Amino acid sequence: MDKKFIILMLGLFIIYSLYRKNIMKGGEISKPGSFEGKYEKENPTPGNSYHYITVTIRNNPQLEWGYMWRIKSGFEWFINKGLFPTGRNYPYKNMEGFGNQIKILKDKNNEFVIGLISSEGDKFIRVGDIENQSKDNVSLKDMDNYSVKDLENIIEEKNLKKKMNTSVRVHSEFTNYELFIKLNKSPKIFNRIVNGTFWADEVLQLTPGNKYYYNNLMNLPLEKREETYYIIKKKLDITKNMNKENMNKEENMNKEENMNKEENMNKENMNKEETMNKENMNKEENMNKENMNKENMNKENMNKENMNKENMNNENMNNEKNMNRKEIVLCNKSKNEYCDGFGDCWKSNYCECPEAQKLCKKNIINKIYEVYDISEEEHRDKILGIFHGNSNLLHKLETKPKTMEPSVNSDAAPTTTANWGNIAPTPEEEPTA
Repeated sequence: MDKKFIILMLGLFIIYSLYRKNIMKGGEISKPGSFEGKYEKENPTPGNSYHYITVTIRNNPQLEWGYMWRIKSGFEWFINKGLFPTGRNYPYKNMEGFGNQIKILKDKNNEFVIGLISSEGDKFIRVGDIENQSKDNVSLKDMDNYSVKDLENIIEEKNLKKKMNTSVRVHSEFTNYELFIKLNKSPKIFNRIVNGTFWADEVLQLTPGNKYYYNNLMNLPLEKREETYYIIKKKLDITKNMNKENMNKEENMNKEENMNKEENMNKENMNKEETMNKENMNKEENMNKENMNKENMNKENMNKENMNKENMNNENMNNEKNMNRKEIVLCNKSKNEYCDGFGDCWKSNYCECPEAQKLCKKNIINKIYEVYDISEEEHRDKILGIFHGNSNLLHKLETKPKTMEPSVNSDAAPTTTANWGNIAPTPEEEPTA
């Protein structure tokens, strides 16, 4: 008889036996054992990791004994032996209404764990713990302890394992099935392992969009692909590091260049600013100097003007004083052109009239008397004789004439302004031959 037919009949018999014992209830009854195992929330939401959990024992001598509550994504937290979540990773820690004791649900005979109530109050149904059991040694006697769903999973898992391990081994450390379990039992991983494209697909992930290394690996024998993959990976890592290093160098060079440009621009701006400041200072200094020069020139002009005014005033005052003197003579000239009987006698033409000349002679003779201290009458007669040759006449010059006050209001004065008394006129000069 055909072996396939015998196996089919055996399977139908097992299902019938389980049905008769009222075990086939969608997996509510699971194998006997402890709290550890796989659970699904009632009416789970596909894709929600918190609705698919695994409970394992943490038996580490250095840590507190208890359990680990792991969700489908791999995130887990500690549950103590009193079934309270106390791990620091517990997401609902210190939240009101959460962190309660986990309640274990067993069958009506209180033999098998069929589910649990979580610390948050959600009900979970036990679905078996296939990964932690040896399915190869399941006997007909053991089948009474498993639900129909567990048995279906066991048969599927055995067929999957057989198919993978009969394929050419792709990994040097793990069997095909162990590699499949390690990589989370993905359907893609299954196809890559069975079809022999595992390492070629791995290298394609290193060079997305570039099938050069992929084609090279696919052209190699399957047993050489793993070694070649790691050689390529090392080469790509070196190239990647070199590119990073070059990029860092280029970035540093660009930064340094930009810094130098910025520094040079700052220096240039500073120099421009300094030059402008100097230029402005020079302009300001030149303007100040120019203003000072103008101010000095104005002061100088004012001083000159004041001096001229002062000189004019002094001259006017001197003229006025001289005009007020008694012994002066006006020789038919303006009031400012009078003969003072001293310097005007030889420095000007103010003393041309006879009266002015008499005054000049008198003052000069008196000056000689004073300078040479001539007091004796005899000596004085000799001096007079030197001037006129007639001591009797010239001696009468000592007689002071009665001087006329000049008229201030008239610009011209009369020729004879003084009464010289009995002074004889100067004799006329003898004509020269």
